[in-house]
Amino acid sequence: MGHGLHEYTRRHGGNKMPIEFTPGVRRPKDYVQSAKLSNDVGIHIREKMPLATHWTQYRKDATLKHVIPHAISTVAGKFNMDKNDEVAQDVCTDMLQLVLSEKSPSTTCNSSYQDWASQQVPEVLSQLHASRATTKAADQETNSIRAAETYHSEMRARLQEQDEKFEDIRKKQEEELEAVKKAQEENTLAYEKRLTEMDAVLNLLLRTSQPPSMSQSQGN
Repeated sequence: MGHGLHEYTRRHGGNKMPIEFTPGVRRPKDYVQSAKLSNDVGIHIREKMPLATHWTQYRKDATLKHVIPHAISTVAGKFNMDKNDEVAQDVCTDMLQLVLSEKSPSTTCNSSYQDWASQQVPEVLSQLHASRATTKAADQETNSIRAAETYHSEMRARLQEQDEKFEDIRKKQEEELEAVKKAQEENTLAYEKRLTEMDAVLNLLLRTSQPPSMSQSQGN
């Protein structure tokens, strides 16, 4: 099994890595799936697959007709994929042909694999960079959203704090106004009481200040 597939299978409870194919696309769109599939195709070529003089021999030579189907079946067995699916067969065949087409028997499998890998690596790296760029853009958008949410949360907290302060000020003003009204009422009552007392004193003084003759004549 290719590099990393044992670990993947172990971490996923014995489930093999799924490979998703898209009609008209030469490689799986997921760059990890593409890299793993390409790696296992290369391992199979290097370790198990006989080299023909020309790619067409795998179709015409009776002794080699089984090689390509066997290679696809072997590689497919390492993944969660349908080896009988036409799109999967086309993609795997394309990968195999990329390495083996027009290679002579004297060419070593290792050299073929290196040539094939030299073509695959840029494509996989391109997919990886694109994925990282997408992830970075998504992270930036997420950070922007979080920053906006934090800003709005802080603004709501500040507004709430201001509302509470304004409410306290309003209550204090109402209390002060009530105190002023009460003081004015008390002052008014005290003033009226004082006027009443002064009127009583004046009346008493007027009665006591009259001459005796006037008091007697008034008595007669």
